[in-house]
Amino acid sequence: MLNVEMEIVELRIENLLFEEAVLPPDHVKDRVMDRIGQDYQRWQERPASNGNGHTNKPPEYISIKPGWNRQITVSIWWRCAFIGMVVLTMALAASTWYLHKQVDHLQDVIIHNNYPQPPISR
Repeated sequence: MLNVEMEIVELRIENLLFEEAVLPPDHVKDRVMDRIGQDYQRWQERPASNGNGHTNKPPEYISIKPGWNRQITVSIWWRCAFIGMVVLTMALAASTWYLHKQVDHLQDVIIHNNYPQPPISR
């Protein structure tokens, strides 16, 4: 019931905004409508979709030929995923090395008593 009331209020606000709206100059309106028409025409001429949002064109593959002349085809998206995983692994390795160095330094400071003594309170 609350959703219906909210939709009614939204519709009233929308109608009021359209009633009070100022129309653009004719040359601006014509230019915008022509642009929309061109975009719509390009959208109509696109390749047909197979129902799940993808076009029917075959996937793009990268050909990799090893030395023994056997051909391996890898999808370009798998290659992108691999590169992303390598970058993520390198970032994790660098942060692990940095934290390891910080812990070693802290242990050296604590073991060798190179830290200042706290003040003695009376």
